[in-house]
Amino acid sequence: KVIDADEAPFYSSADLAGAASTQPDFKNLVAFAEQRLEKVMNTSELARLYSFLDYLKMPLDVVILVIEDCAARDKKSLRYITKVLTSFQDEGIDSFEKAEAYFLARSECQSYENKIKNLFGITRKLTKPEEECIATWRTSFDFSDEMLDLAYEKTVSAAKNPTIKYMHKILENWNAAGFTTPSDVEGGSSTKATAEKSYDVDDFFESAVSKGRKKV
Repeated sequence: KVIDADEAPFYSSADLAGAASTQPDFKNLVAFAEQRLEKVMNTSELARLYSFLDYLKMPLDVVILVIEDCAARDKKSLRYITKVLTSFQDEGIDSFEKAEAYFLARSECQSYENKIKNLFGITRKLTKPEEECIATWRTSFDFSDEMLDLAYEKTVSAAKNPTIKYMHKILENWNAAGFTTPSDVEGGSSTKATAEKSYDVDDFFESAVSKGRKKV
């Protein structure tokens, strides 16, 4: 069963006062939250903070890390912070090291998405299919920036309406062909063009010979 801080037990004012006097972690959390979220907590908000430690069983440093991240993104609602910590509890992110790794991975993912958005000049939020394409490039294909730039150039030159989906098809083909450098791509394109040209010439002569035989 997923533990949800919204289902935490009721904490009375006496419970919270006792916790503040006997549990340094709770006292420190209140001080940090009020300072970072820029508000004085009322009783229900204090109970919410206490539930992070008492009910979700989250370490103080993890709760502080989450509050800091949410505040930095201007998401200072305790309800939003509750959702983040509930998801952490569900996913087993229960230590500072795990939480730090999560935020680092999210930051790297965001940087990668921003790089692609800048390529296409996209300022809106990406659609779900676009996010899935980009996630595949980052986690499965692992192409260099040079390869991404080349794929974008080919997308722009080939497509009347360049899209992430079109670029995905190019990268998908390159990945299947084992291309890892621009030289691989250009070499593969040259080989393909030569093969197509050879096939066309052979087909022409075969057709000509056949016509000659018919005339004879």
